[in-house]
Amino acid sequence: MKAQYTKDIKAIIKQKDLRLFCLYHKICLKNLLCTKIFHIPTKKFNMFGFTAYYDSLNAFYAQFVEIFIHHSYYFESKTERPLIVDCGANIGMSSLYFKYLYPGSVIKCFEPSPDSFITLRRNMDRNKISNVQIHNKAVGNKTGDVDFYFSTKCKSCTGNSTNKTKVNLAKHKKIKTGMVKLSSFKFDIDYLKLDIEGGEGEVIKDLAEHNLLEKIKIINLEYHPCENNSLSEILARLEKARFHYVIKPSPIGKTLLIECVRQNN
Repeated sequence: MKAQYTKDIKAIIKQKDLRLFCLYHKICLKNLLCTKIFHIPTKKFNMFGFTAYYDSLNAFYAQFVEIFIHHSYYFESKTERPLIVDCGANIGMSSLYFKYLYPGSVIKCFEPSPDSFITLRRNMDRNKISNVQIHNKAVGNKTGDVDFYFSTKCKSCTGNSTNKTKVNLAKHKKIKTGMVKLSSFKFDIDYLKLDIEGGEGEVIKDLAEHNLLEKIKIINLEYHPCENNSLSEILARLEKARFHYVIKPSPIGKTLLIECVRQNN
């Protein structure tokens, strides 16, 4: 915990952002008092002109740190209305961040968890977010119903997956959810975010097989090691589609973030 705090403070100091410094300590204190000490239910947090709703304060805290402190999804766009596809949208923190960066952006969200999707819709509706489409679907290499495994402890937390080798089956329950293929959407994408807990390899393969990686300018991919999700195969397909990439550790976890920019954008 101390190491994470030090890392976060260094990131904030580098940005010289007093408002961010205050928000960070406000949520740290709220998380400590409400989650760790007194166990007080809390469901929302005001930040950057948004009211963020959540089911788990601890999970929200981790997303806030990764997205708004360390800017894991920051990108530069040549247009004020970039088309962003948010796969693994969870409760919508990344989409709020994209709207903070580019208010005119057009966002398509995909989130398979029924509980996360309810909160995602609440965050988009209550904040009056325009030009956003939300889909209660997983993305992968097939269409139709698939098994989805969610934590019995926190249904809307990150880490739930359609890949059963990614989860601890003793601590997860199974339901059915719909799955779609991104290759069925024939649109150019300015920014593709893939945080789908072990399904990223299947999505990259599907896009590559339909020659659609060439229609994407930037990909931010969180890699989760598990069966049928080969990192070497993912990177080979990205290289073939003329992507340059940088691999770095996640600022809050043990996963890898792969930032990819296609040449000659």
